[in-house]
Amino acid sequence: MSIQKQDASRSFDTGIDEGTIKMGAAYQIFGRSVKPHQLSLATLGSAALLVAALSGGKKSEPKSTLPPINASSPEEEDFVKTFLKSIESEESKPAAH
Repeated sequence: MSIQKQDASRSFDTGIDEGTIKMGAAYQIFGRSVKPHQLSLATLGSAALLVAALSGGKKSEPKSTLPPINASSPEEEDFVKTFLKSIESEESKPAAH
């Protein structure tokens, strides 16, 4: 329904429907009218989701905090490994006072 104004002997249509306010332009996307603020919110939301999805990534296993063992023979390497294991097991036991 449009508003009609009477002027002397002629009438004209204002083009404004009752109950609706015509605002700025809207974009036609896939046959639907999309307001600019809806388009900007959808763009920001999809960018945030993309960043969140890509930042999740695979978690790599933590590397050993020990330096590499540069032994001259396999026996020496075994000795160092067993020595380190024995030290770690002694540290993990509760101390009796």
